[in-house]
Amino acid sequence: MTDAAGLAALARVNAETAEKYELTAGRLTDAGLQVDSLAKWTEASVAVAEAGWRSFEAANFLIDQSEAIFLKAGEDTLVRIAEYGARLAGYSYEPPQVYFAGAAQLVARGEQDALREIEATGRRLHDRYEHATGLISKYFHSAFSIAGDRSVDELATWTHLTDAMLRDSRDELLKFFDGTASTPDISFNVLRALAARGRRSALVYVGHFQGLKLVMPERVLPAFDDLLATFDPERVPEVLTAITSSMERDPARWMVIVNLGKLLGDGELFACLVKCADRLPLDDERLLSAWLSRGMAYWSGNQKAGLAYIALESARSKEILEDLRGQVNFEDWKFVFQMIVESFGVRQVKLETIDENVTYREETQLPQVDGTTIFLPESVSLFSEQDKNFGYYKVSLLHQLGYFEFGCFDALPEVNAAIVTCERESLARRLFVICEDSRVDWQLARRFKGLRRQLGEQKREALQLRRGFQPGSATAAILERVIRLGLDEAADDGPHIDPDVDGLFLRLREPGATVADSIAVMLALYQKLEEAENLAGLSAQEKAMLLSELPPPVEFRGELDVDRVSATLNIEANLDEIEEALSDEESEDGMPMMNLIDPELLDFEDIEKGDVGEGVGMLMTELKRELEELEVDEAVQGGVEGALAGRGIGKRSKDETAHVYDEWDFEIGDYRPRWCTLYEMREVEEDETYVQDTMAEHQDLARRVRSQLSNLKPEMLVKIKGTREGEELDLERSIAYLVDRKAGLTPEENIYVERQRKSRDVSTLFLLDMSASTDDIIPDPEAEPAPPGDEDDDDYLFQYFEDRRRYEESARRIIDLEKESVVLMAEALEKLGDNYSVCGFSGYGRDRVDYFLCKDFDEPYDARAKGKIGGIKPCRSTRMGPPIRHATRSLLRTGSRIKALIIISDGYPQDHDYGSDRNSRDYGLNDTMKALMEARQQGVLSYCLTVDKSGHDYLRAMCPDNQYMVIQDIEQLPEELSRVYRSLTT
Repeated sequence: MTDAAGLAALARVNAETAEKYELTAGRLTDAGLQVDSLAKWTEASVAVAEAGWRSFEAANFLIDQSEAIFLKAGEDTLVRIAEYGARLAGYSYEPPQVYFAGAAQLVARGEQDALREIEATGRRLHDRYEHATGLISKYFHSAFSIAGDRSVDELATWTHLTDAMLRDSRDELLKFFDGTASTPDISFNVLRALAARGRRSALVYVGHFQGLKLVMPERVLPAFDDLLATFDPERVPEVLTAITSSMERDPARWMVIVNLGKLLGDGELFACLVKCADRLPLDDERLLSAWLSRGMAYWSGNQKAGLAYIALESARSKEILEDLRGQVNFEDWKFVFQMIVESFGVRQVKLETIDENVTYREETQLPQVDGTTIFLPESVSLFSEQDKNFGYYKVSLLHQLGYFEFGCFDALPEVNAAIVTCERESLARRLFVICEDSRVDWQLARRFKGLRRQLGEQKREALQLRRGFQPGSATAAILERVIRLGLDEAADDGPHIDPDVDGLFLRLREPGATVADSIAVMLALYQKLEEAENLAGLSAQEKAMLLSELPPPVEFRGELDVDRVSATLNIEANLDEIEEALSDEESEDGMPMMNLIDPELLDFEDIEKGDVGEGVGMLMTELKRELEELEVDEAVQGGVEGALAGRGIGKRSKDETAHVYDEWDFEIGDYRPRWCTLYEMREVEEDETYVQDTMAEHQDLARRVRSQLSNLKPEMLVKIKGTREGEELDLERSIAYLVDRKAGLTPEENIYVERQRKSRDVSTLFLLDMSASTDDIIPDPEAEPAPPGDEDDDDYLFQYFEDRRRYEESARRIIDLEKESVVLMAEALEKLGDNYSVCGFSGYGRDRVDYFLCKDFDEPYDARAKGKIGGIKPCRSTRMGPPIRHATRSLLRTGSRIKALIIISDGYPQDHDYGSDRNSRDYGLNDTMKALMEARQQGVLSYCLTVDKSGHDYLRAMCPDNQYMVIQDIEQLPEELSRVYRSLTT
């Protein structure tokens, strides 16, 4: 195209463009541009300008940069760039404009090789996505951005990655372009290695890279990149998501995790390791490597077992880790600890773990006491030796008991009276606790010689831990000094602050030192601190800041909150007085007031003035004020109310107790420890007339059941003296026999002792399935079929649904049959005299398994028990394992020689999270089978009755043939139940 023709064509598009062209063409000609090249450049410029709306802007950009490009790179490069841009201009001005801008910059820097690399891949992208002008523009924008920051080799790696991803969707390409351009430090070599194994993993890495930088330190990233390239590409997204969800930037932590990942060599397991890292002792890589090595030998290719092991959801995993750490668990020694408490004779002090306690100072893991309950850690692994960890438990428990034993809590009124005389009460309170902690330990060592070794070990360890503490004030220095003296630090080892301080404090070490001595030393030390600190002119806030810099507490001693203990003991004292006063006070009809008040419903607000005597009213007012003045958080307040409820004086009663049970996972071949939470509930909605109605309706059946059970023989052997035959001689009668013979008299021949069966030692627990499916109606084969009718007749439809409603209201359901069977058995067992319990179970999920205790073994079969059995109703799911384990535990507590568990159900075990696949029966069946096996190993006989006609399909897997029965005729259940009972208890 000639200059004139090009000028005319551009003038028709835009006058400014034509003017720019005319000036630039002249300069290019003057600079030596050949006629043929000028014609090609002109044709390309016109093509760009005529491409569409606003395309003249791209042409302007080309024309403006052309002279510089020609002078720097020559006419061939100028023509190539112009023609390349014209090819891009088919549908939008934006791709050529972005290209021209980037090309001009690269030419100006002399980086034509980089430009050719970008053009080659851009041409292939354009051929595939010609109409996707936004995508093409984004490519050139990213490419030129990368070319400006990276080497040509890195740019080539990036363009090769782009080539490899051309088969992906536009959205994924856009994410790739955006991600790589916005993260200039991302490694393209890592991306290439990932893309070689799966393009998807490379894209995911780009999307997560910014998150990785926030979490993983830069010096760890290369090691992680090498690890990541070894994983299955399908697992890369999971790995990256797990890492970027953690926001803890700790080089040592991440280096340990990466090194463990190399040991694992599996992306899914590594992702699980990252998610569960906070539960693991990452400060000991050697220990974790040993733990993982032993675990890999254990799970041996079973991925699910590996995931459970790493997540510490496997019993074997916890056991191995605890063994390696020397960990000691509270639950394993709870009985021993409780015996220690009882040996001290302190009144009704309970033991709980800190983790389970949600009502008292849950922000700390240090041992605590609130006046009625001692809280200890759930586990201790502070030391590598189990003996030292057990010593920590033992010394911590005895230290808390020492507050009771050596008079601390009895003298709290005097303590508080002394504290309030000090201007800085918080400091005085802290001083008293330090003094009293030291006195208690010295008194324990003096009274219990066997404790001295472990107490000494704990003191030495505590001293070692305190070596790094540097006091920031005179107050902190003095407090640290007395703490170390209390830990038996040698007088010459510590800082010499004031000889008087040492002598004053060591008075508490003398035999017979009392709480009064601790108070006196506290006041004297407080005076020393006031003299040591220049507090003149300091604000209250600045004084409070001084307290925040005080030394940390000694771990095995825990933390003593004097105010909390005082409040708890005051509440207990007021409750005792209220109960005593109520028991003495009489109502208008002469009944004791305590008998007229339901403690589960009693509310302070419900008792109006005049309902009780003046003394009781004053006590309640005092107790209420005590609660209102306690400045505690909601969790603590809830715990106080819970304690009151336990005494029958609170606003609400907690009728359920939580019990945690392991669950067997056949897929990993191990137990999942503490996996399910079962809630035992004694409060069940009652139906007061159900039992009476059932007995009236089934009189004949009740007689048959009683008749079957009445023939049961007693199985307890009782010695009967004075029989003519027997297993042994009666000593007294034998001597009389010999004396009579010597005297020439006729002796009595009844000189034997015979063992006869005179009583039964049997306990049976009936466990009823209360799942939603037990609400199904039992078909009545004798019912007449409904007559056919016209479905379009409104009257017919109304009558049909009305009849259906009446039928459903009156029809018997599976749950009714279960209840009727148990009622008939209960009535018969009352005559027989056997011990029994009736319970039901349901729930939803492993965190909510409901266990309804309708009648316990030691409870009478009275109106309340009958009402609760009658009130049993269908609920939700059928998670059988935990109820069976809980029932087994209840049976074992009876101590009976024969312990029987009879389960009545309508179907197989099922719950929404009973295994990873909710549609599979295998997990629930295997767990139930394991629970029944555990019961059998502990001497509990079990029998499963089901009304599910397909019960043979799964019961034969759960139980031996002689331990289950499928009831074909549902009406036979009561009589079959009595036969089962006979077989189990004879």
